[in-house]
Amino acid sequence: MVYFIRGDSFVKIGTTKDIFRRLSTLQSSCPEELECILLIRGSYSLEDELHLRFSESHHYGEWFHMSSEIREYVKEQKAFPLNDYSSLIQENAPSLKMGDNFSDYVRKLRKAANLSIRQVAVLLNLSKTSVASIEKSANPTLQSMEKLLRVYGASYTIK
Repeated sequence: MVYFIRGDSFVKIGTTKDIFRRLSTLQSSCPEELECILLIRGSYSLEDELHLRFSESHHYGEWFHMSSEIREYVKEQKAFPLNDYSSLIQENAPSLKMGDNFSDYVRKLRKAANLSIRQVAVLLNLSKTSVASIEKSANPTLQSMEKLLRVYGASYTIK
C-alpha cells in the first residue's frame, strides 16, 4: 500500500504493508500529530512514480512540502471508490439478520475483522468520533454507511 501521511506542512509518501504500525512508528518520533490522508493500492513502483511526480515539492527523504499539486492528487484519489478491504474480514464474519440494528452490525463486522475504531477511521478517511458515533446508534449519513459497508465487503438493504 502507498500512503500519504501528513504533518503540519509536510507529507510523507511511502509504502507499507501495515499502515497502522507505520503511522505509530512515525508518530513516536514526531512532535506534530500525524494523519494518514490517503492510502492506495500500490507498490514501490507507484511510490517511485509519485516521488518523481512531486519532485518539485521534495523536502528530504520521503517528505514533501504539502503543495497544491499534492493536495489535488489526494482529493482526486479520494473521489474514487474505496479500495476493496473485504479481505480484512475473516470467513466467520457475522451475517446480517432481519431486524439487526445497523450500528450493532457495524460493530460486529469491525470486531470480526479485528480492527480498532481508529483503524477503521483511517481506512475510511473518517474521524474516530464518526465511526464511534455510528457504532453507538447515532444516525449515520448514508455516505458513511456506504463507506463502512464497502470496507467490510458487506451489504445492507435499507427499506
